[in-house]
Amino acid sequence: MNTLGVIPARIGSTRFPEKVIAPIAGKPMLQWVYENAKKSGVLDKLVVATDSEKVVSVVEGFGGEAVLTGEHRSGTDRVFEVAQKYNPEIVINIQGDEPMLRPEMLRQLVLPLKQYPDEVPIATLATVLRDEEAMNDPNVVKVVFGVNEDACYFSRARIPHVRDEKYSIGVEVFKHLGFYGYQYSALEKFCHLPVSKLEQVEQLEQLRAIENGLSIRVCVTEKDTFSVDVPEDAKKVEKKLKAERTTV
Repeated sequence: MNTLGVIPARIGSTRFPEKVIAPIAGKPMLQWVYENAKKSGVLDKLVVATDSEKVVSVVEGFGGEAVLTGEHRSGTDRVFEVAQKYNPEIVINIQGDEPMLRPEMLRQLVLPLKQYPDEVPIATLATVLRDEEAMNDPNVVKVVFGVNEDACYFSRARIPHVRDEKYSIGVEVFKHLGFYGYQYSALEKFCHLPVSKLEQVEQLEQLRAIENGLSIRVCVTEKDTFSVDVPEDAKKVEKKLKAERTTV
């Protein structure tokens, strides 16, 4: 197997219990994610990784494949448990609360991992952020990257900080979208690393990779996503999806 897609889907959620199977526009949220990931055409296998028999039942109900896992501190660790069952070269971590995932996003994510396997251990997605309020929202993660498109830093703060307005012309702020692609060896190494200092400070696990010399290639996509964190978010996504249907 070459490319494995894994959707980590923990049933528990403090702010939105059982959100991964919450109905959105006539489908469980996971079904939107699963079907859009399938449409990308770049995954040799796609599975949902969950700690719940209830989620397994829902996934199998819409024709998907699910695997029961143990308890984990993060979705990445859950993804790694599943990846060990197969023999992938590339592993894609697909967020289960992103029903507006576009198939082309996964195509972008996989491309550098396949083209430059020795140069790109990890890849992720970002998009230009134009909402001024979101730029200063700590729940919206920002990323800056170099000329080689490898991430320099991720932060909940607005980066880059503009000290002198005359140098801000043409400087864009990029929103990090939490999808990751790994060479299997990089995922294995990452999951065996201890929690890092910057990771603890920002509460962003991708900083563990940077602190330990694992580069992250940033793929810029034109489309944004909308993660579902609370019930009100599900209603907003449903409106967006219904609006898209009427414009197609």
